[in-house]
Amino acid sequence: MKHTGIFCLIASCLPLWVLAEPVPVRVTNTTVFQSRTDNQNGQDDDDNYTSVINRLNLNGTADNITTAVRVDTMGFFGDHQSWHTDDLRLEQLRVQYNIGDWKIQAGDYYRQLGRGIVLSLRKMDEAGRDISLRGGELTYDSSKQSIGLFGGRTNTVNIDILKQRFVDDPNDILAGGWYTLRKIPLGSLKLQGGFHYLLGRAAEIDPGNQTENATSSVGGMLELPDLNGFGALYVEANVQQSRTADQVSQGRALYGSMDLFLGDTSLLVEGLIIEDFTQFGRNNRYNEPVRYNLPPTLDRIDQETSAGQNEMGGRARVEQAFGDGDYVLYANGLYKLIDPDSPSEVTQLHAYGGAKGEYNDGRSRASASGGFRDEIASGRDDGESIKDMMHSEFEVLQYISRGYAVQLAGNYEFRGVENQDGAGRKKYRRGSTYLGLQKSGLGSITVEYGMDNQDTRSQIRQHFLAGIVSWDISESFKMRGTVGSQRGGLKCVAGVCRIYPSFSGYHLEILSNHNIGG
Repeated sequence: MKHTGIFCLIASCLPLWVLAEPVPVRVTNTTVFQSRTDNQNGQDDDDNYTSVINRLNLNGTADNITTAVRVDTMGFFGDHQSWHTDDLRLEQLRVQYNIGDWKIQAGDYYRQLGRGIVLSLRKMDEAGRDISLRGGELTYDSSKQSIGLFGGRTNTVNIDILKQRFVDDPNDILAGGWYTLRKIPLGSLKLQGGFHYLLGRAAEIDPGNQTENATSSVGGMLELPDLNGFGALYVEANVQQSRTADQVSQGRALYGSMDLFLGDTSLLVEGLIIEDFTQFGRNNRYNEPVRYNLPPTLDRIDQETSAGQNEMGGRARVEQAFGDGDYVLYANGLYKLIDPDSPSEVTQLHAYGGAKGEYNDGRSRASASGGFRDEIASGRDDGESIKDMMHSEFEVLQYISRGYAVQLAGNYEFRGVENQDGAGRKKYRRGSTYLGLQKSGLGSITVEYGMDNQDTRSQIRQHFLAGIVSWDISESFKMRGTVGSQRGGLKCVAGVCRIYPSFSGYHLEILSNHNIGG
């Protein structure tokens, strides 16, 4: 594996090295050292070990050729667990060739169709999600129209940076394309519209298993990106046929959003209907299907989201700006039905609002928000609430002088969940508070306090304390260190929710980037 990775790294750069002129190459490298102690989470397979994870990215462009390479390395030391897997591999390789409005690329690339309802392959480091398509793509993109064809096998980053596990590539097959026509006259407005399609087939885990998991999706969109300066409108509709073994099902998805701007007031309204619409591949090592689409959640991107398979709902958000836009008040309301018209139907309500502003010529800022969320088992006869939450968030960044600023931030949730036996409710709270000192161009020092009392057993840690130091050594060299303990649990980033393991120990991250050659 090691020799193969080095050989592929050299081969991938040949398209640039063979050119006569020196080629500028952007080099970015991230190294993460972790020494973990007992995090007191009730499990003993994630304690007392040291790990080193390195991610090397090379990007070079010369004339019409662009090459991008990523090499990942992972090593473990100390207490050995079955999932400790040392690895060195060429994680991603992409070669792109531009000819006027035409673009050809081969290797690993990201792709999204529409608003992500059908397909959303992209990089989301904070959520530990990085899925690309390993294959080829041909696109034509001009000011009036865009057309593309693509296909390949899915490639997920093999190092799960959150849980520090080795994850196999799904190798599911995806192929599709799109066509978009721009600047279509509609009175004084310009309309754009188009369609997209996607064929998908899950890889067989067992060669002797003849079970087929395949999907075929077709959709279209219409967009008015500029309503004469008063807003924008977007509508997308999709249909899907899925086959699992000898079972065939039909799915559909409809999404629309409208932005309106009336002076210092803005309004966003969006709605979503999804029925039996999925884009899953084979199961990963956590026995969870790898997901290739990310429909709009209608909710805050940091809030717990539903599965996005069978649901309908809408939301509205209004904002009012004051003082030339330096201060903003906003309110948001969500209504959603999950698994509608079934015994498992859940009605989700979420209302929240807040305020934010900047002062000291933009060097200081403050924000505060909060709300209430309730999930009601509307499909059951009793119609009881099964989960509720009150949440609050705040941040104050106060500029002092000479580039120094003090930051105080926090987020807390007060939750109630129906007990598994249906008898009574369990109340708990969780959250974190941060107090830090920042120096522009130098870095910051932060103290983090976290708490989570969902599990009240004596051996489970409920309070967490950590010190975080960030040092900007230069424009191309940065370091970030953490000592102590940090809470885990369910966290959501950009609509992607995962269980983060709690942390205890020492963490050092070194980021460097610079240009060579050219």
